[in-house]
Amino acid sequence: MISLEEIKKFTEKTFVRSSGPGGQNVNKSSTRVSLVFDIISSSLRPEEKQRLVRKYPTGFIQVT
Repeated sequence: MISLEEIKKFTEKTFVRSSGPGGQNVNKSSTRVSLVFDIISSSLRPEEKQRLVRKYPTGFIQVT
């Protein structure tokens, strides 16, 4: 199993402005977070990487 530190090491974080309604502060603050985990570069076991790449063919898991 991969540790939280390893996940952090291979995850790119981006903060961007969110779209849609949200009050006065929505257009001034970067309130939306995008996380991208690099499967190929990670220290996962080879069989785990293969399983994830079959599910995510780009080699990345992106969550917004």
